[in-house]
Amino acid sequence: MILEKTLYIKRLKEYLDLIIKRNAEKHNLIGWVLAKDIQRRKLLEIGDKYSPAMTQAILLESVCEQLPIFIEPGQIFAGTEEDAFSASYALINPAFRIESFQGYNDEMAFYNDVKPGDKIADIKVTEQIIEDNRKFWGKHPSVAKIREIYKETGNQTKEAVYFVERVAGQNNKKRNFLPRAIILIV
Repeated sequence: MILEKTLYIKRLKEYLDLIIKRNAEKHNLIGWVLAKDIQRRKLLEIGDKYSPAMTQAILLESVCEQLPIFIEPGQIFAGTEEDAFSASYALINPAFRIESFQGYNDEMAFYNDVKPGDKIADIKVTEQIIEDNRKFWGKHPSVAKIREIYKETGNQTKEAVYFVERVAGQNNKKRNFLPRAIILIV
């Protein structure tokens, strides 16, 4: 079977060192920034004329159509969580050090990890893309809410075991519920 040949353990082990080395060298969120840029441009195009559910569907479709998918040597799946190795997305980053953890109190900090000239496939990240997205998403209500929570909790949230993070894919109709839920969790 083709699947058995693809998932052959001995063959996969040969790529393990390559994959570990490549992942340890990743310190940015290029894919995330490009996905957010695609969403930003689509939101500017469509405005608020659709329901929240339809808007999310349109944004997802836009990202799926435009974000490049590629498979690097050693990978057996297209699409991974490699962006999670960003320096600002600390906990699963191989370079993470508990001594330097400052919490996730700056929702926009990951934009500092992306450098102009970084690229994914043939798409290059520019200073303009970084700044346009930082300004646009910095005004998002969830960013404002997380900043407010961190301001209220102060030094308590500088510990690695105690932090607040936005949940991706939240339903906009639960907007009134989520702030209370976040505060209850905190």
